[in-house]
Amino acid sequence: MFRSLKQFTPAKALHIKLLYHAVAYSDSIKEAHVIYPLLSLPVVECGLQIPTYQSIKNGYNRYYFRKAVSRINSTQVIWRLNKGEVSASLVKALKKELQPMITLIENGLLLKNNIISRAWFENRVERIRHGDSKDLLPLFRIIGAERWLQQWKLN
Repeated sequence: MFRSLKQFTPAKALHIKLLYHAVAYSDSIKEAHVIYPLLSLPVVECGLQIPTYQSIKNGYNRYYFRKAVSRINSTQVIWRLNKGEVSASLVKALKKELQPMITLIENGLLLKNNIISRAWFENRVERIRHGDSKDLLPLFRIIGAERWLQQWKLN
């Protein structure tokens, strides 16, 4: 099942995979008396079952879920509109998957046909290797485009 989820919604699959890291991290600092009630498994599963686009209100997605959770723990994090910089967990996961991503793009049509610049691509890869997460969205879009081209056997 995880494989099919990864094929159809890679972002959601990565999100679920990174939750294990987050929970492990929260468990390791319990000795410091830091509590993360929003990382409890039932709460996380409930939140992930709600599609991002559902119950949008006042610019917030998952509005009713946010409202319910804020009754338990009212913090500004629940009501933020932007996540800001990508978390260290995502950068860590990217480093593990970086070589398959590089191979996919290098063997793809976009780079071979100079639709994207090789210098730009190599610069982004070097940044990721050093833990910089800027400009990840364009790289993910390129990967999505290459996967789409592969699916339709256009490469």
